[in-house]
Amino acid sequence: MYRLTQRALTSFIFSMFIVVAANLSMPDVALAGPLDREKATGIVGETQKGYLGLVRAAKDEVKKQMDAINLKRRTQYREIAKKRRTSLAAVEILAGKAIIKKLPAGRYYKNAKGQWIKKKK
Repeated sequence: MYRLTQRALTSFIFSMFIVVAANLSMPDVALAGPLDREKATGIVGETQKGYLGLVRAAKDEVKKQMDAINLKRRTQYREIAKKRRTSLAAVEILAGKAIIKKLPAGRYYKNAKGQWIKKKK
């Protein structure tokens, strides 16, 4: 019983570390930058895996900027995963949750069913 409790506590602490690291290291990339207008107007949104996605059709320049931001995020997620000796997928999911939690009202995110949802308060 003690071993399970210790493992659960370790897992929880690790998860919190990833969320805090994601919050501290990604605000500029995740919530501000060259696609602010596209995010505010519902062209670009956040996915549950911590990347940007197209909510609706966009110009090629928007797609290029989105791809560049996603590449930077993936690089950052890989560094965190390597340091924490965990999978990229685990970091992506925790980062996605942190980004969506900080997302201002009126911005779009993709839910677990793959639907784009406009965030409320």
